[in-house]
Amino acid sequence: MLKTLSRIMVVAAAMLGGIALAQIVSSPPIMVTVPFPAGGAGDATVRIVGQRMQEKFGQNMVVENRPGANGGIGTKYVIKAKPDGRTLVLATPGQISIAPLLNASVGFEASKDLTPITGLTLQPLFLAVPSSLPVKNLRELLQLEKTSSQKVSFGSSGNGAMSHLLGTIISTAGGGTFVHIPYSGGAPLLNAILSGDIQFAFLAAADAVRFGRSGKVKLLGVTGTSRSPFMPEIATFRELGLEGLEYQFWLGLLGPAGLPGAVIDQIQRQVHEVLAEPETRNKLEQLSMVVWPATADQFAATLKGEALSYPKVIKESGLKSE
Repeated sequence: MLKTLSRIMVVAAAMLGGIALAQIVSSPPIMVTVPFPAGGAGDATVRIVGQRMQEKFGQNMVVENRPGANGGIGTKYVIKAKPDGRTLVLATPGQISIAPLLNASVGFEASKDLTPITGLTLQPLFLAVPSSLPVKNLRELLQLEKTSSQKVSFGSSGNGAMSHLLGTIISTAGGGTFVHIPYSGGAPLLNAILSGDIQFAFLAAADAVRFGRSGKVKLLGVTGTSRSPFMPEIATFRELGLEGLEYQFWLGLLGPAGLPGAVIDQIQRQVHEVLAEPETRNKLEQLSMVVWPATADQFAATLKGEALSYPKVIKESGLKSE
């Protein structure tokens, strides 16, 4: 009798294990909408994390690029999705915290329409100018409008992007006459600064470090409250005497409003386990990013803080929707 009972228990355990494995393998993929063109740092980050989640948990994370409207198109797509944890969006400060303050037609409010799940990474932005531009420091850039016969222009990764806000702060410091040229994402913005089509731009750390070290761009300052460990020779703007550029560029994952707590916890746990692995950290550090495993509550607090601080910064900078 005991032998028979033991055999039944073994068979049952094997069946349950098989069912659990089948549930993981057959589990529908998590679709992460990247609301920007492929090839940027955010796109690469999601793919690194997603690939490791597939290897570690059998959880397939599919990346789908839906660019447009500074992230607005992809964000609204996710807002309309079923809140089951299967449709998420990669979030950035410009898309979530800045653009909605500039233009009510953006059509969403993060605190009401989205659910914070987890932070991913932090990185500063670097002020870059083409290597051919005859300026050596921030002071000379601010004086360029007075010393150059051509109109000075700066680029951004889109209207309402953080690079737009920071560029406007620089423009204001230079007399408010620099012309803003928006691009459809970080990749075309990088091409514009490398080709000399614009005179300055704020670049993501990965691009700034790569092309700054190669001499293809000159780096005049870095955002944040301390120097970047990836380019410690570049001074912060506070050190250079210019306030208002202490912000860091974060990446995180959001879902539709009403996402169940159990779903948030599961995704957060898996992402945090992946971010804690040295191999994943090394890959992200190669992109000049610092791992930011913010919990859902910590991420929500960050968004709330920006909702309180950005209106004042935007008003003082003179940033306008274009």
